[in-house]
Amino acid sequence: MKNIKAHISLILSLIIAFFSINCFSLAEDDTKRIEDAALKTAKIICENISEPAFSQIGGEWAVFGVNMSKCEGYEAFKEKYIKNISSYLAECKGVLSDRKYTEYSRVVTALTSLGIDAQNVCGFNLVMPLSDYEKVSFQRVNGPAWALIALDSGNYEDNENGGLLRKKYIDNLLNAQNADGGWAIGGFEVSDADVTSMVITSLSKYVLNNDVKKSIDRAVLFLSKMQSNNGGFESFGDFNSESTSQVITALSSIGISYSDERFVKNGKTLVDNLFSYYDENGGFYHVGGEKSINQMATEQALCALLSIVKRTGKGKSLYDFSDEDKNAFNGNENTDFGLSGKHKDVLKRSVICDKTFDDILNHSAKSEI
Repeated sequence: MKNIKAHISLILSLIIAFFSINCFSLAEDDTKRIEDAALKTAKIICENISEPAFSQIGGEWAVFGVNMSKCEGYEAFKEKYIKNISSYLAECKGVLSDRKYTEYSRVVTALTSLGIDAQNVCGFNLVMPLSDYEKVSFQRVNGPAWALIALDSGNYEDNENGGLLRKKYIDNLLNAQNADGGWAIGGFEVSDADVTSMVITSLSKYVLNNDVKKSIDRAVLFLSKMQSNNGGFESFGDFNSESTSQVITALSSIGISYSDERFVKNGKTLVDNLFSYYDENGGFYHVGGEKSINQMATEQALCALLSIVKRTGKGKSLYDFSDEDKNAFNGNENTDFGLSGKHKDVLKRSVICDKTFDDILNHSAKSEI
Protein backbone atom coordinates (compact mmCIF):
# COMPACT_ATOMS: atom_id res chain seq x y z
CA MET A 1 0.00 0.00 0.00
CA LYS A 2 2.81 2.40 0.87
CA ASN A 3 4.50 1.68 -2.47
CA ILE A 4 1.26 2.37 -4.36
CA LYS A 5 0.78 5.67 -2.53
CA ALA A 6 4.39 6.60 -3.24
CA HIS A 7 3.95 5.86 -6.96
CA ILE A 8 0.72 7.87 -7.11
CA SER A 9 2.40 10.77 -5.32
CA LEU A 10 5.34 10.66 -7.74
CA ILE A 11 3.04 10.56 -10.78
CA LEU A 12 1.00 13.53 -9.50
CA SER A 13 4.19 15.48 -8.83
CA LEU A 14 5.44 14.80 -12.36
CA ILE A 15 2.10 15.82 -13.86
CA ILE A 16 2.06 19.08 -11.89
CA ALA A 17 5.69 19.76 -12.81
CA PHE A 18 5.00 19.03 -16.48
CA PHE A 19 2.05 21.40 -16.71
CA SER A 20 3.87 24.12 -14.77
CA ILE A 21 6.81 23.94 -17.17
CA ASN A 22 4.55 23.63 -20.20
CA CYS A 23 2.50 26.68 -19.24
CA PHE A 24 5.03 29.19 -18.06
CA SER A 25 8.65 28.21 -18.39
CA LEU A 26 10.40 31.19 -19.99
CA ALA A 27 13.85 31.24 -21.46
CA GLU A 28 16.13 33.68 -19.64
CA ASP A 29 16.55 35.90 -22.71
CA ASP A 30 12.77 36.02 -23.23
CA THR A 31 12.19 37.00 -19.61
CA LYS A 32 14.69 39.84 -19.86
CA ARG A 33 13.32 41.04 -23.20
CA ILE A 34 9.76 41.13 -21.86
CA GLU A 35 10.61 42.78 -18.53
CA ASP A 36 12.93 45.37 -20.11
CA ALA A 37 10.37 46.27 -22.76
CA ALA A 38 7.56 46.58 -20.19
CA LEU A 39 9.65 48.98 -18.12
CA LYS A 40 10.64 51.04 -21.15
CA THR A 41 7.08 51.15 -22.47
CA ALA A 42 5.69 52.24 -19.09
CA LYS A 43 8.28 55.00 -18.92
CA ILE A 44 7.40 56.38 -22.35
CA ILE A 45 3.71 56.41 -21.39
CA CYS A 46 4.65 58.47 -18.32
CA GLU A 47 6.58 60.89 -20.51
CA ASN A 48 3.87 61.21 -23.17
CA ILE A 49 0.88 61.72 -20.88
CA SER A 50 1.24 64.71 -18.60
CA GLU A 51 -2.25 64.50 -17.07
CA PRO A 52 -3.72 60.98 -16.91
CA ALA A 53 -7.49 61.29 -16.49
CA PHE A 54 -10.80 59.55 -17.16
CA SER A 55 -10.35 58.27 -20.70
CA GLN A 56 -10.19 55.06 -22.70
CA ILE A 57 -6.84 56.21 -24.13
CA GLY A 58 -4.31 58.01 -21.95
CA GLY A 59 -6.43 57.24 -18.91
CA GLU A 60 -7.23 54.11 -16.92
CA TRP A 61 -5.22 51.59 -18.96
CA ALA A 62 -2.20 53.89 -18.96
CA VAL A 63 -2.39 54.28 -15.18
CA PHE A 64 -3.06 50.57 -14.74
CA GLY A 65 0.04 49.55 -16.71
CA VAL A 66 2.36 52.24 -15.36
CA ASN A 67 1.43 51.46 -11.75
CA MET A 68 1.96 47.72 -12.24
CA SER A 69 5.34 48.30 -13.87
CA LYS A 70 6.65 50.38 -10.94
CA CYS A 71 8.75 52.33 -13.45
CA GLU A 72 10.45 55.61 -12.60
CA GLY A 73 7.79 58.25 -11.96
CA TYR A 74 4.90 55.81 -11.48
CA GLU A 75 3.90 57.23 -8.07
CA ALA A 76 3.55 60.79 -9.36
CA PHE A 77 1.63 59.48 -12.38
CA LYS A 78 -0.75 57.61 -10.10
CA GLU A 79 -1.31 60.64 -7.87
CA LYS A 80 -2.13 62.84 -10.86
CA TYR A 81 -4.75 60.35 -12.00
CA ILE A 82 -6.30 60.12 -8.52
CA LYS A 83 -6.54 63.92 -8.39
CA ASN A 84 -8.06 64.12 -11.87
CA ILE A 85 -10.56 61.27 -11.44
CA SER A 86 -11.64 62.79 -8.11
CA SER A 87 -12.36 66.11 -9.81
CA TYR A 88 -14.22 64.40 -12.61
CA LEU A 89 -16.37 62.35 -10.24
CA ALA A 90 -17.33 65.52 -8.38
CA GLU A 91 -18.20 67.19 -11.67
CA CYS A 92 -20.32 64.32 -13.04
CA LYS A 93 -21.78 63.41 -9.62
CA GLY A 94 -20.43 59.88 -9.95
CA VAL A 95 -22.30 59.17 -13.22
CA LEU A 96 -19.70 57.98 -15.74
CA SER A 97 -22.25 57.09 -18.41
CA ASP A 98 -25.97 56.51 -18.91
CA ARG A 99 -25.53 53.86 -21.61
CA LYS A 100 -21.92 52.72 -21.83
CA TYR A 101 -21.36 50.77 -18.62
CA THR A 102 -17.95 49.53 -19.69
CA GLU A 103 -16.84 52.98 -18.47
CA TYR A 104 -17.59 51.83 -14.91
CA SER A 105 -15.85 48.50 -15.50
CA ARG A 106 -12.71 50.19 -16.77
CA VAL A 107 -12.52 52.69 -13.90
CA VAL A 108 -13.32 50.05 -11.24
CA THR A 109 -10.56 47.77 -12.56
CA ALA A 110 -8.02 50.59 -12.70
CA LEU A 111 -8.83 51.94 -9.23
CA THR A 112 -8.73 48.45 -7.73
CA SER A 113 -5.26 47.93 -9.22
CA LEU A 114 -4.16 51.09 -7.37
CA GLY A 115 -5.34 49.65 -4.05
CA ILE A 116 -8.53 51.74 -4.00
CA ASP A 117 -11.91 50.36 -2.99
CA ALA A 118 -14.11 51.30 -5.93
CA GLN A 119 -17.19 51.00 -3.71
CA ASN A 120 -16.20 54.23 -1.97
CA VAL A 121 -14.41 56.79 -4.10
CA CYS A 122 -15.17 60.31 -2.91
CA GLY A 123 -18.46 58.99 -1.57
CA PHE A 124 -19.47 57.26 -4.83
CA ASN A 125 -19.98 53.51 -5.26
CA LEU A 126 -18.68 52.84 -8.79
CA VAL A 127 -19.28 49.10 -8.47
CA MET A 128 -23.03 49.42 -7.90
CA PRO A 129 -23.94 50.25 -11.55
CA LEU A 130 -22.46 46.89 -12.58
CA SER A 131 -25.37 45.25 -10.75
CA ASP A 132 -27.76 46.55 -13.40
CA TYR A 133 -27.83 43.53 -15.71
CA GLU A 134 -30.02 45.14 -18.37
CA LYS A 135 -27.87 48.25 -18.76
CA VAL A 136 -24.61 46.32 -18.62
CA SER A 137 -25.85 43.87 -21.26
CA PHE A 138 -26.87 46.70 -23.59
CA GLN A 139 -23.32 46.59 -25.01
CA ARG A 140 -23.75 42.97 -26.04
CA VAL A 141 -20.69 40.82 -25.26
CA ASN A 142 -18.46 43.72 -24.16
CA GLY A 143 -20.70 44.71 -21.25
CA PRO A 144 -20.92 41.38 -19.38
CA ALA A 145 -17.27 40.50 -20.15
CA TRP A 146 -15.85 43.67 -18.66
CA ALA A 147 -18.34 43.67 -15.79
CA LEU A 148 -17.04 40.25 -14.75
CA ILE A 149 -13.42 41.43 -15.03
CA ALA A 150 -14.19 44.49 -12.89
CA LEU A 151 -16.17 42.60 -10.24
CA ASP A 152 -13.49 39.91 -9.98
CA SER A 153 -10.59 42.38 -9.95
CA GLY A 154 -11.28 43.06 -6.27
CA ASN A 155 -13.59 40.16 -5.41
CA TYR A 156 -16.46 42.63 -5.09
CA GLU A 157 -19.63 41.09 -3.68
CA ASP A 158 -22.71 40.20 -5.67
CA ASN A 159 -25.55 42.30 -4.30
CA GLU A 160 -28.12 41.41 -6.92
CA ASN A 161 -30.52 38.45 -7.09
CA GLY A 162 -29.05 36.58 -4.14
CA GLY A 163 -25.53 36.61 -5.50
CA LEU A 164 -26.47 35.29 -8.94
CA LEU A 165 -25.31 38.30 -10.91
CA ARG A 166 -22.04 36.70 -11.98
CA LYS A 167 -23.91 33.60 -13.14
CA LYS A 168 -26.18 35.75 -15.32
CA TYR A 169 -23.17 37.39 -16.95
CA ILE A 170 -21.44 34.03 -17.47
CA ASP A 171 -24.58 32.51 -19.02
CA ASN A 172 -24.92 35.56 -21.26
CA LEU A 173 -21.40 35.05 -22.60
CA LEU A 174 -21.73 31.29 -23.04
CA ASN A 175 -24.96 31.76 -24.99
CA ALA A 176 -23.33 34.37 -27.23
CA GLN A 177 -20.48 32.09 -28.35
CA ASN A 178 -20.47 31.43 -32.11
CA ALA A 179 -20.37 27.98 -33.67
CA ASP A 180 -16.69 28.45 -34.61
CA GLY A 181 -15.78 28.89 -30.92
CA GLY A 182 -15.22 32.65 -31.04
CA TRP A 183 -17.20 35.73 -30.09
CA ALA A 184 -18.16 38.71 -32.22
CA ILE A 185 -18.39 42.39 -31.37
CA GLY A 186 -21.98 43.63 -30.98
CA GLY A 187 -23.78 43.91 -34.28
CA PHE A 188 -21.38 41.68 -36.22
CA GLU A 189 -21.62 37.98 -36.92
CA VAL A 190 -17.97 37.18 -37.69
CA SER A 191 -15.92 36.09 -34.68
CA ASP A 192 -13.10 38.45 -33.77
CA ALA A 193 -9.78 37.70 -32.05
CA ASP A 194 -9.94 40.74 -29.76
CA VAL A 195 -13.47 40.11 -28.50
CA THR A 196 -12.84 36.37 -28.13
CA SER A 197 -9.75 37.10 -26.07
CA MET A 198 -11.56 39.54 -23.81
CA VAL A 199 -14.27 36.97 -23.12
CA ILE A 200 -11.69 34.27 -22.33
CA THR A 201 -10.06 36.68 -19.87
CA SER A 202 -13.41 37.44 -18.24
CA LEU A 203 -14.24 33.74 -17.85
CA SER A 204 -10.76 32.68 -16.69
CA LYS A 205 -11.72 32.61 -13.01
CA TYR A 206 -14.48 30.10 -13.69
CA VAL A 207 -12.60 27.33 -15.52
CA LEU A 208 -13.59 24.79 -12.85
CA ASN A 209 -17.13 25.15 -14.17
CA ASN A 210 -17.38 22.40 -16.78
CA ASP A 211 -19.49 24.46 -19.20
CA VAL A 212 -17.07 27.37 -18.96
CA LYS A 213 -14.07 25.09 -19.49
CA LYS A 214 -15.61 23.60 -22.64
CA SER A 215 -16.38 27.07 -23.91
CA ILE A 216 -12.84 28.30 -23.29
CA ASP A 217 -11.32 25.19 -24.89
CA ARG A 218 -13.33 25.87 -28.05
CA ALA A 219 -12.27 29.53 -27.99
CA VAL A 220 -8.59 28.65 -27.63
CA LEU A 221 -8.88 26.30 -30.60
CA PHE A 222 -10.55 29.08 -32.60
CA LEU A 223 -7.71 31.51 -31.82
CA SER A 224 -5.08 28.91 -32.70
CA LYS A 225 -6.72 28.33 -36.08
CA MET A 226 -7.11 32.06 -36.67
CA GLN A 227 -3.44 32.85 -35.98
CA SER A 228 -1.47 33.65 -39.14
CA ASN A 229 1.95 32.44 -40.23
CA ASN A 230 3.57 35.61 -38.87
CA GLY A 231 2.38 34.70 -35.38
CA GLY A 232 -0.19 37.47 -35.29
CA PHE A 233 -3.86 38.19 -35.91
CA GLU A 234 -5.97 40.11 -38.36
CA SER A 235 -8.97 42.19 -37.30
CA PHE A 236 -11.30 43.94 -39.75
CA GLY A 237 -8.81 43.48 -42.56
CA ASP A 238 -5.63 44.60 -40.78
CA PHE A 239 -2.88 42.74 -38.98
CA ASN A 240 -2.40 44.75 -35.80
CA SER A 241 -0.60 44.67 -32.48
CA GLU A 242 -3.70 45.16 -30.32
CA SER A 243 -5.17 41.82 -31.38
CA THR A 244 -1.92 40.04 -30.50
CA SER A 245 -1.84 41.86 -27.16
CA GLN A 246 -5.36 40.74 -26.29
CA VAL A 247 -4.61 37.11 -27.20
CA ILE A 248 -1.46 37.11 -25.02
CA THR A 249 -3.43 38.56 -22.10
CA ALA A 250 -6.21 35.99 -22.53
CA LEU A 251 -3.88 33.00 -22.70
CA SER A 252 -1.93 34.26 -19.68
CA SER A 253 -5.19 34.49 -17.73
CA ILE A 254 -5.78 30.74 -18.17
CA GLY A 255 -2.15 29.69 -17.73
CA ILE A 256 -1.24 29.07 -21.37
CA SER A 257 2.17 30.33 -22.45
CA TYR A 258 2.60 32.62 -25.44
CA SER A 259 5.04 29.97 -26.74
CA ASP A 260 2.56 27.07 -26.42
CA GLU A 261 2.92 24.89 -29.51
CA ARG A 262 -0.66 25.70 -30.55
CA PHE A 263 0.42 29.34 -30.90
CA VAL A 264 3.73 28.98 -32.69
CA LYS A 265 3.28 29.44 -36.43
CA ASN A 266 6.15 29.26 -38.88
CA GLY A 267 8.51 29.41 -35.89
CA LYS A 268 6.95 32.69 -34.66
CA THR A 269 5.46 33.03 -31.17
CA LEU A 270 2.91 35.60 -30.08
CA VAL A 271 5.63 37.64 -28.40
CA ASP A 272 7.75 37.52 -31.57
CA ASN A 273 4.79 38.98 -33.42
CA LEU A 274 4.12 41.64 -30.78
CA PHE A 275 7.73 42.78 -30.92
CA SER A 276 7.48 43.19 -34.69
CA TYR A 277 5.41 46.29 -33.84
CA TYR A 278 7.89 47.54 -31.23
CA ASP A 279 9.68 50.87 -31.50
CA GLU A 280 13.09 50.90 -29.83
CA ASN A 281 12.09 54.08 -27.97
CA GLY A 282 9.59 51.97 -26.02
CA GLY A 283 6.26 52.35 -27.79
CA PHE A 284 4.28 50.11 -30.14
CA TYR A 285 2.73 50.63 -33.57
CA HIS A 286 -0.88 49.81 -34.40
CA VAL A 287 0.05 48.20 -37.73
CA GLY A 288 3.36 47.43 -39.40
CA GLY A 289 5.16 50.16 -41.30
CA GLU A 290 3.91 53.07 -39.18
CA LYS A 291 6.25 55.98 -38.52
CA SER A 292 5.06 56.94 -35.05
CA ILE A 293 3.90 54.96 -32.03
CA ASN A 294 0.20 54.51 -31.33
CA GLN A 295 -1.02 55.30 -27.81
CA MET A 296 -3.73 52.64 -27.65
CA ALA A 297 -1.43 50.00 -29.12
CA THR A 298 1.28 50.95 -26.62
CA GLU A 299 -1.04 50.73 -23.61
CA GLN A 300 -2.46 47.37 -24.67
CA ALA A 301 1.00 45.97 -25.41
CA LEU A 302 2.18 47.02 -21.96
CA CYS A 303 -0.76 45.17 -20.40
CA ALA A 304 0.06 42.08 -22.47
CA LEU A 305 3.71 42.08 -21.40
CA LEU A 306 2.70 42.59 -17.77
CA SER A 307 0.22 39.71 -18.01
CA ILE A 308 3.17 37.42 -18.78
CA VAL A 309 5.28 38.90 -15.99
CA LYS A 310 2.45 38.56 -13.46
CA ARG A 311 1.54 35.00 -14.45
CA THR A 312 5.20 33.97 -14.34
CA GLY A 313 5.88 35.65 -10.99
CA LYS A 314 2.60 35.37 -9.08
CA GLY A 315 0.72 32.73 -11.06
CA LYS A 316 -2.22 35.12 -11.36
CA SER A 317 -4.32 36.72 -14.07
CA LEU A 318 -3.48 40.30 -15.05
CA TYR A 319 -6.70 41.71 -13.60
CA ASP A 320 -6.70 39.78 -10.34
CA PHE A 321 -6.10 42.25 -7.49
CA SER A 322 -8.22 40.43 -4.94
CA ASP A 323 -5.31 40.30 -2.48
CA GLU A 324 -4.56 44.03 -2.68
CA ASP A 325 -5.06 46.22 0.38
CA LYS A 326 -7.94 48.46 -0.72
CA ASN A 327 -7.54 50.98 2.12
CA ALA A 328 -5.53 53.54 0.17
CA PHE A 329 -7.13 56.92 -0.52
CA ASN A 330 -10.69 55.96 0.43
CA GLY A 331 -10.20 56.97 4.04
CA ASN A 332 -11.11 53.71 5.71
CA GLU A 333 -10.33 53.93 9.41
CA ASN A 334 -6.68 53.32 10.08
CA THR A 335 -5.22 53.91 13.53
CA ASP A 336 -1.67 53.76 12.17
CA PHE A 337 -2.20 56.78 9.92
CA GLY A 338 -0.64 60.12 10.83
CA LEU A 339 2.01 61.38 13.24
CA SER A 340 3.51 59.06 15.80
CA GLY A 341 2.13 59.51 19.28
CA LYS A 342 -1.24 60.84 18.08
CA HIS A 343 -4.39 60.00 20.03
CA LYS A 344 -5.95 56.67 19.01
CA ASP A 345 -9.28 58.38 18.21
CA VAL A 346 -7.69 60.59 15.54
CA LEU A 347 -8.47 58.49 12.45
CA LYS A 348 -8.03 58.76 8.72
CA ARG A 349 -11.33 59.84 7.15
CA SER A 350 -12.84 59.83 3.68
CA VAL A 351 -12.21 62.67 1.27
CA ILE A 352 -15.54 64.11 0.11
CA CYS A 353 -14.88 65.50 -3.35
CA ASP A 354 -18.06 67.50 -3.92
CA LYS A 355 -17.99 69.42 -0.62
CA THR A 356 -16.31 72.69 0.28
CA PHE A 357 -16.29 75.22 3.13
CA ASP A 358 -19.21 77.66 3.28
CA ASP A 359 -17.05 80.62 4.26
CA ILE A 360 -14.97 80.50 1.05
CA LEU A 361 -17.80 80.18 -1.47
CA ASN A 362 -17.44 83.80 -2.64
CA HIS A 363 -13.81 84.27 -1.75
CA SER A 364 -11.47 85.45 -4.52
CA ALA A 365 -8.94 82.75 -3.58
CA LYS A 366 -11.45 79.90 -3.52
CA SER A 367 -9.66 77.80 -6.20
CA GLU A 368 -6.29 78.19 -4.47
CA ILE A 369 -7.79 77.25 -1.12
